[in-house]
Amino acid sequence: MATPDVFISYASEDRSRVEPIALGLAAKGLKIWWDREMSAGDRFREVIQGMLDATSVVLVVWSKSSIGKRWVIDEAEEGVRRGILLPVRLEKVEAPLGLRGWHYLDLFDNAGADPSLDFLAEAVHTLLSGGIRPREKWWPRLSDSVTWSTDATERLGRFSLDIGKVVRMLQADESATAGLTIAVNEVYRTYAAVRDAVDEFASLRRTRGIRIRPLKAIAKGRLAVEVSKGRGHCTAIGLAYWGTPGIRTALAEESSSDLKVFDEVFGELSTADGDVFAAMAEITVALAGEASAIANHLAAGQKAVALDRLEKDTSDLETIEAALNRHMTALISLASECGVAIASH
Repeated sequence: MATPDVFISYASEDRSRVEPIALGLAAKGLKIWWDREMSAGDRFREVIQGMLDATSVVLVVWSKSSIGKRWVIDEAEEGVRRGILLPVRLEKVEAPLGLRGWHYLDLFDNAGADPSLDFLAEAVHTLLSGGIRPREKWWPRLSDSVTWSTDATERLGRFSLDIGKVVRMLQADESATAGLTIAVNEVYRTYAAVRDAVDEFASLRRTRGIRIRPLKAIAKGRLAVEVSKGRGHCTAIGLAYWGTPGIRTALAEESSSDLKVFDEVFGELSTADGDVFAAMAEITVALAGEASAIANHLAAGQKAVALDRLEKDTSDLETIEAALNRHMTALISLASECGVAIASH
């Protein structure tokens, strides 16, 4: 099956009234998918999910029948998630909760007639030409991603406390101090890179109006690149600890009773690229997806929806931003207390 421009979601009871819409849009050169396009033997759910994933526009048809259909609501919610929902109404009904606030095109008596169909086709073309696909077709809810990133930040903060113990023990050892400086800076760079990415996204709300261009840049993965380039890497921490001469050598010479604990801490930090650091950086996937959805809302003329979504996203980000700032401040204080230099970023 060809990749559709438009996926039509509707209740089967409305098929006869939806058909003029589908045929009319197809006559205007748009690639339409609705369940009449399925062949005998097709796996129903797999085909629908594949077409829904591939489409550029989700056209939901609200009616007395469709507002109560779970699958129509699910398909509409996917359109909302990606910012590609265009709703029309066949009757004067209220969309289900969570799916209100969109401008409707009312097709009460003229579902397949101009000029309503012309207006609908124009709206589809506008979204097709101005919309954008995210770097990933699926991304976590931003609120979930904030929770995971905050948890990882707190975990890295606990590691930092143990680094602080080592710093205090080994201040007189120059080779150990050099290694500890590396470790502290790799942690700080990770905090700073993620914080800067979060702040860049949040700054979209502070500009006069929302501009599509910076949203598209974020949707294409710019923040992921910046975090990858700016964050710390565990290999440097591992070498600083296990290398010769290194932090562990100095600790062993001190006959530290905490050597086993420090081995575990630095062992975890040495593999943090695929764990803690990665969990913190993963928030850029959610930010890219949200940026693409907001850009699509704007392309579809849904400015109020775009503003509301950006406002909610910015509010969600306050939790991780506060955690990052708190741990960065604590790390700066620790470094200052122990004479370890944090490089400017």
